[in-house]
Amino acid sequence: MGQPAALGGYRFGGKTRAALSTAAAAPASEALSTVRRQQTSEALSTVRVIDARVKLIDRQRAAAKLSHGELCRRAGVDPDTWRRLRTGERPPRASTVRRLKRAIDVKPPQRLPLLAALHRLAMMWLARELGADVEAIMRESFAVERGLNEAWRRASTVRRYAASLVVTELDVPPAALGRAIGVSREGMRKALAYAEDQREAEPELDALFERCGRLLRGVA
Repeated sequence: MGQPAALGGYRFGGKTRAALSTAAAAPASEALSTVRRQQTSEALSTVRVIDARVKLIDRQRAAAKLSHGELCRRAGVDPDTWRRLRTGERPPRASTVRRLKRAIDVKPPQRLPLLAALHRLAMMWLARELGADVEAIMRESFAVERGLNEAWRRASTVRRYAASLVVTELDVPPAALGRAIGVSREGMRKALAYAEDQREAEPELDALFERCGRLLRGVA
């Protein structure tokens, strides 16, 4: 019979060497498994859940060949808000989902006099709901900016809110409403962004927009 190999003065047979190799590898294998489990657990804990409605809207946006910027412009939603919804950083409000859905549909151009009338109606409703003097609000002229005048600033805020209502609740293109009420594209962009920011910050104002929006749509 052949002699087993010698190592360091001791003799080890083939089975003994295999057993020792397995025993040595076991701690390393267990340590690696533990690290992998920890990494998997950490990865799962940071997974963000994207609302199914947001996913659907994004698919519809792509099918309609709308850019993210154009969708936000039509819906009156801040691009950063839309980004956070798509990445699951925050859940969407029902009103935001509704505006995004409506923005997917392409509507025919509306008549400018009708748009101007709708905007004035929205201003009157908002002024009344905000407890402002409706007649004083409607008398203000916006031909010249008077930022230092408190009454003018109040009326300007109502005007921006009304623009946001007409655009978001009736699917009116901002550019069309801008032409109807004499506001530039940049002015409309700023008005919509201002209204959106205020709605985000004040739940009561958001509820007011919802109420007035239903009135405009004739479903109140």
